[in-house]
Amino acid sequence: MTMREAVNDFVLGDVAVPKGSAILVLWLFGNRDPEFFPDPDRFVLERENRMRQYTFAGGAYACAGRNIVQMLGEVVLSELSKAAVSIDRNGPAVWGEGSMIHELDALPLRFTRAVVDAGVLAAGRESS
Repeated sequence: MTMREAVNDFVLGDVAVPKGSAILVLWLFGNRDPEFFPDPDRFVLERENRMRQYTFAGGAYACAGRNIVQMLGEVVLSELSKAAVSIDRNGPAVWGEGSMIHELDALPLRFTRAVVDAGVLAAGRESS
């Protein structure tokens, strides 16, 4: 979602929006208009007008920090995917209530790495 404020009076469809009104843009629905995106429930990367979609935070107003977050995510996932790293749930997943998107409030995890001794994994030993 993005919150904006009307800088002028305007009419959108049949709705008059006075200057100063709070406007909430729900990006969640940005790709749902079947006039622009036929069959909006299908995942189609090759859509003819794909430059107009925001599915992957694309378009003219994409988040400037997304490339940094993507790079950090790749580094973290690379390290976590190494054979010596174990990831276990350390409690129940807690899902957000009242949210318009299905999101986690908490996902307790425990990360352990087996101790490497002279190039051989030592069974049953962990380090934090």
